[in-house]
Amino acid sequence: MIGMYRLERIFFYNFKLFSGDFSIRFGSNDLIVFDGPNGYGKTSVYDAVELAITGNIRRFTSTESQQNPDDVVVAHNNDMNCYVRLELKNSEGSITVERCLKDKISNSDKKIINFRNLWDIYLIDGDDRRQISQLDLNDLLKNPNVCRDFTLFHYVEQEDTAHFLKGRSEKDRANALSVLFGDTVEMQEKVSKVLEFEKRLGDVVRDKDRERKILENRGNLNVSEEYQGAEAPFIPLLKREGSSFEWDKQTILNFSVEKRDSFLLELKKISALVENREFFLKYRVHSRATLQREVLMNFLAYSKHMDRLEEFKEGARQMRLVSSIASLLGGKLDSLLESPFLLECFDLVGYKNGEEFVAGLRDIVDGKKYNDDSSKVVSDLLSFRTHLQAHLDNNDGEKECLLCGSSFESHTHMMEAIKNKELALRSVLSVDEKRLDGLLSEFLSNTLPLFSRLVELFLERKAVPSADYISALESAKSVEDRIERLKLWLDKQDVTYSDLLLPYREESISFDELEENLLLLNKRIMSKVEAFPDGYEELESEMDFESVFGIYFDSKVELLNAVESTDIEEKQKYIQKLFFQSISNDIKAYETLISDLSKLNAKKDAIASLRTKLKKSISRYQKLLIKDVELPFYIYSGKVLQAHQSGIGNGIFIKDKTGGDELKNIRFVSNWKSDHDVINTMSSGQIAAVVITLYLALNKVYAKGLAVLLIDDPVQTMDEINMISLVELLRNEFSDRQIILSTHEDHVSKYFLYKFLKYRKSVRQIKLMERKEFQLSND
Repeated sequence: MIGMYRLERIFFYNFKLFSGDFSIRFGSNDLIVFDGPNGYGKTSVYDAVELAITGNIRRFTSTESQQNPDDVVVAHNNDMNCYVRLELKNSEGSITVERCLKDKISNSDKKIINFRNLWDIYLIDGDDRRQISQLDLNDLLKNPNVCRDFTLFHYVEQEDTAHFLKGRSEKDRANALSVLFGDTVEMQEKVSKVLEFEKRLGDVVRDKDRERKILENRGNLNVSEEYQGAEAPFIPLLKREGSSFEWDKQTILNFSVEKRDSFLLELKKISALVENREFFLKYRVHSRATLQREVLMNFLAYSKHMDRLEEFKEGARQMRLVSSIASLLGGKLDSLLESPFLLECFDLVGYKNGEEFVAGLRDIVDGKKYNDDSSKVVSDLLSFRTHLQAHLDNNDGEKECLLCGSSFESHTHMMEAIKNKELALRSVLSVDEKRLDGLLSEFLSNTLPLFSRLVELFLERKAVPSADYISALESAKSVEDRIERLKLWLDKQDVTYSDLLLPYREESISFDELEENLLLLNKRIMSKVEAFPDGYEELESEMDFESVFGIYFDSKVELLNAVESTDIEEKQKYIQKLFFQSISNDIKAYETLISDLSKLNAKKDAIASLRTKLKKSISRYQKLLIKDVELPFYIYSGKVLQAHQSGIGNGIFIKDKTGGDELKNIRFVSNWKSDHDVINTMSSGQIAAVVITLYLALNKVYAKGLAVLLIDDPVQTMDEINMISLVELLRNEFSDRQIILSTHEDHVSKYFLYKFLKYRKSVRQIKLMERKEFQLSND
């Protein structure tokens, strides 16, 4: 065919099992046969052709997880570059394209799913090497759908000859074939534009309808004009800084009946509070006064005695001091002498002879300490002398004293002298002990009892509050300013309370008495408020004045006093005015929306009708066009199948079981009266033959740019009798195509070569196991 390309030569470098440079020359022959055992690269050659033309290898299946592979799937050595260069030739000249790995490849691009991202494409013209895009290659091959057409009817793969039938539903088959009809592409694009416009219009209609529902839900559309408020200027009602209440703003958005009623209810609550302001504030002050339980209890229990806190604390300190001295009187005298509180205790209990007491006590303590020290020294000395004396007793001739160094007339005289010295030392100890005993006897008999009696009398007569009382009084003292303010307020309100103040008692406060007095004081406080005005309690319960006072006036009396009933009435009028204006705006907006929706829905229906008519027209036209494929497919399938259950020579029908004049579903049947697809009625070998003939029929009718048929080892799936018929079909019906066939069966290879050579076709045999090529001739 004029202008359609055949394969001239292919070059590999580091591609799959081809480790280095390798090339195959097709030479634009009518038949090229790759033969020899499996495993020597026949399918790799087909992969290389597909990669060069489409930039992809369809049979690759992604099985990776989240991890990125480290190598490129088709590179023999990942440390080297990898490329495939394909030369194509037609009657007008030749082109050479090259797919090579990019200089920089990310690990994610090494995933099978990103296989296309690995490659750059170049156009080679002599020494000129120019990078191009897939679209540029499509233009060179004069087919904008080269990638689609290559896998659809140029290349029959080895692994899944029936993938067109098995991998697609009947509807998908129809869609796959319908895209082949080039003269409907422009119309399909128009349908797509109409559909896109219809969707945009639908979005506009939905937005408008959403606005309509919002206006209807406000409830303003059925409100009569009698709700119109009188003219009133905008004046903020609340004087508090930073007020952000919507009803007190100059503009209110999305006004509705519910919102208006809610605002007026809040204003009604404020109005009721303002009208009862005087009683509310007075009652609130007195009521809040009774709630200050802690302050009131401290006031009743301790206000009469707070000025005596320091006196009570000092008395308690003195009591603790004297008690500490009392605890030492029956103990060790040296501890009593060392006490830092002894001198102050003399003054507190009224003991006049404190200096003599301390002097006598010190003589006793110091004398005892001296005697203890002297006794220890003398006792140690006597013990030492006893040991030496025992030594001297055993030495009768010794006359020189080892203790003092003196010499005696005889040993006997020396021993007598030692004995006399011992008696003298012992007499010294007896004199000191007798003196100390006398001092101690005098102190314990006369001095100490007098002081002890004064201490006892002090402890018996001194009355001080308990530690708990002082602690409670200190706590009351910490809120003295609040107690003082309460007292001034009670005096101002003429509330009698002096008879309720508890007197000072040494024992603990009676909490029952305190609770009773607190109850009486609260009654006296509340008695200063006049009786509730008529209906006040019911109104306060309904309106919750305390909550209104806190929310809108920040619980500040001056803010409440700044609002008058006339101000509230003006605010109500202003809200009514805004509400009526909003009603008018809503009604106008609603009327506009209804009008717009009516027009838009009419346009939408018209566009939907146009889209439906266009699609039906295209489907009807496509069904007419598919008849271009039906006849050659029926003939080719009948020739290749030869014999099957429907009879010898009968082909396969393309059937749309839905009927009608539109193309919707495609089913392949061997009998027009049957609805069973050939997938379920034929053997795998027959199905392979059906698929190959469908490829051939599609190629015959729709091939553009490439005059090439690539069939990878059909014998693995086709019956032998079908293979013989296929040879005749290819030779007779596709004489203008370049057929590239692979087989591992030697007799099949020879049969193909023989048939084509017999009718003087150009034939080339390639043995990949030996890496040899043979140009065959019948001459």
